[in-house]
Amino acid sequence: MDSEHKGWMNRSKARIALGITVIPAIALAVWALTLERATRRIASSAPPIAGGLEPVIPMPASFPRTELVEGLLDEPVTLPKLPGGSDKLLASRTWTDGTPILLRGAKRRYEALGSDLATLGAIETDDDLSQIVELPTPHGRTQWIAIADRPDSPGRDDSVIGIDASGSTTWRWNPSGRYVHSIAITFDSDRASGVIVGVGGEQGVVGLDLDGALRWDAPKHHVAYEVRTHPSLPDRSLFVGWDRLLFDGGGRTLYSSAPRRFDADRIRLASYLTVGVILPGERGDASMILGGNRLKPHNPLLVRVDSAGREAWAARPETKIEAIELVEPPNRPRLVVATTDGGELLVVDERGGLRARVDLPGERHDGRLYQYGLAAGRLGEAGWFVAVTLLDGTRLYRLHPDRLPPK
Repeated sequence: MDSEHKGWMNRSKARIALGITVIPAIALAVWALTLERATRRIASSAPPIAGGLEPVIPMPASFPRTELVEGLLDEPVTLPKLPGGSDKLLASRTWTDGTPILLRGAKRRYEALGSDLATLGAIETDDDLSQIVELPTPHGRTQWIAIADRPDSPGRDDSVIGIDASGSTTWRWNPSGRYVHSIAITFDSDRASGVIVGVGGEQGVVGLDLDGALRWDAPKHHVAYEVRTHPSLPDRSLFVGWDRLLFDGGGRTLYSSAPRRFDADRIRLASYLTVGVILPGERGDASMILGGNRLKPHNPLLVRVDSAGREAWAARPETKIEAIELVEPPNRPRLVVATTDGGELLVVDERGGLRARVDLPGERHDGRLYQYGLAAGRLGEAGWFVAVTLLDGTRLYRLHPDRLPPK
């Protein structure tokens, strides 16, 4: 075959290959652009959300079931302000004597409130704390692990620290960047095994042992909102950073919702996730309840998925979920307590049923209520609570899971 004929054949093959690869891509791009323009036309009459971002198509709230339970939440009590000002830290934890408490405070002093809201004690730490998690049993001197402001650095630079029962620092781990966004205790089959740390940026996600030494890392997960674990799900950790990732105990990714290629269905069903909890599913595998926005169309989302990403149910709150906590009362359905940007407090059962809804007090700014903390859990031996820190202080609601039908 002469060189001219070979050249003609090669050019023909190139044109065919170009048609095979480029034409479908162009078609998908045109489809996506058409959908985007249609969505914008539908949304053009909607008021813009705060900050002038793309309008959200207004749609009524929708849950798989609405079965409101009278008296599930009491009227709120406003907690007195502490000398350090508004609560920077708010958490459902266990006190040194084993009593379930609300831990609250700021500026290196944190008070433990019991069932009657009296102060059971306090810890004074070496650093300002923004998050604290507890070990089921102490590891050496270390009883809690926390995100702390780095004391030797101007401005906000974070560390992860171990804390003993007196509040003293037992160890310190510094990220390569400035911030730590979230931490959670990891578990193996029968005990706490370490800490998962959502750093973000180039460092991404790391795993530490209980002495603060690096065990593993998963770099380049640049957006980090939240990490969560559950003691009944050993070697499983949830990472939320616009998508969701499920890690095993060695930092290996078991599942990622991030698309690896252009896919029309993935675009249509895509979501931007910012909060979440992990809990056991019906077969004992990992299940996740997550909050964020559905992107097509752009609407608030609360969704439960299994470990393979399959949706069990999806709900549409009126505004985006701001924070979320899991409550597990014995012999009753698990509950998710959530606050929304618009200032709602929602209680949703694990099957997606809306069980309580109240409006949080306070002035809205461009439709948004500023919130600074959410905690929910046991209070004393028999009580349960939900607490929310707002601009003018912390409100505490008594929660009564016993008013729900048995599981």
